[in-house]
Amino acid sequence: MTANRQRKLAARAVSASTGRSYTASLRLAAPAGAGGPLPAVVGPPRPPGWDWRRPESGTEDRFEHWVDWLRRKEVDKALRVDAGSRALHLSERWTVRLPTRHNLHRLLAVLYAVVLSEQPGLAPDAEQTAWLAEQAEDLRVLGAIDAACYDVDRAVRQLAGNHFGDSRHTPGTDERIRAWAEQPAPGGNVRDLRFMWHRLHEPIDGPGGYPYVHLPWNNARATLDQVLIRSTGGILPGTAVDVVNRHGEPYARGQVLTAWWDWNQDGPPSAYLLTGPMSATEPVPADRLRPNPEGAAR
Repeated sequence: MTANRQRKLAARAVSASTGRSYTASLRLAAPAGAGGPLPAVVGPPRPPGWDWRRPESGTEDRFEHWVDWLRRKEVDKALRVDAGSRALHLSERWTVRLPTRHNLHRLLAVLYAVVLSEQPGLAPDAEQTAWLAEQAEDLRVLGAIDAACYDVDRAVRQLAGNHFGDSRHTPGTDERIRAWAEQPAPGGNVRDLRFMWHRLHEPIDGPGGYPYVHLPWNNARATLDQVLIRSTGGILPGTAVDVVNRHGEPYARGQVLTAWWDWNQDGPPSAYLLTGPMSATEPVPADRLRPNPEGAAR
C-alpha cells in the first residue's frame, strides 16, 4: 500500500472518529502502516440532542449491538467487496423492512459487481483486509473498514446516481449495467448476480391488480450515504431538518431522503433531497438545512 493511500485511509478513519471534515482530517493524519492503531472513537458528527437510535429511522447502526461471533462474521462480510458480501453487510446493518432488504441487497450487489469489473483496483488490498479481519472484536474496527472501502463505496454511490427515483434519470448508469450484463460470464458468482438483476425487473402485482416493477434505488443511495457521510461529515439520511432562508430563519420542515454529491471534489454532500412535509425532488443546498431533533421526535 502506497504512503499516499495510507494517509488517505488514516484521514478517513480520523474523520469517522471525530466528526471532522475529510480535508481537515487529511491535514492531521500521519502516514501509518496497515497495522497502525485504530481511531479512539467511531461515530458520525452528532447535533446536540439528536437521538440516532430512533426506531425505524434508518440511522441506527446495529453493529455494536451484535454479539462477538456475529460481529466477526460481519467484519468478514464487510471486507469482501467483490463477492456481494459487502452489499449484504450494508443491507443488514441498518433498520430496513425485510422485503425491502432482500431487493436492496440484490441491487447493491449488482452495483458493486459493475464498479469492480470496471475498476478492480478499488477493492482494499490483501494486507489491509487481513489486518482489519484480526481486529474484528474491537468496536472501533467498523470505522477503519469503512475508511478502507471508501473509494469503492464512493464509486458505487456515483453509479447509483444523484437523482430521485430509478436509474433512468442518471446518465450512463443503465448503459454501464447493460455492458456488464452482456459480458461473457467468467464464473458462477457473476451468473448469479446477473440472474438477480433480471429477477429485480420481474413485474409484481400492485394493490389494484396492476403489475409494476420497483427497484429500491432511493434505499440503495441512502444506505451508501450512511457509510460515506460517516467519513466525510454531513447530514445522515432519516434526519429531520428545517429549511432556512438566507437570513437563517426556518420556513419549512422535511426529512433527508438521500444526499446530493459533487463528484468533482472530496468532501461532504453539497445538497440533499428531502421527503416528508417538504418533499423536494430538487436538491436543497447543505447551507440551507439545519438538523431539527424536536421535529424528528414527533
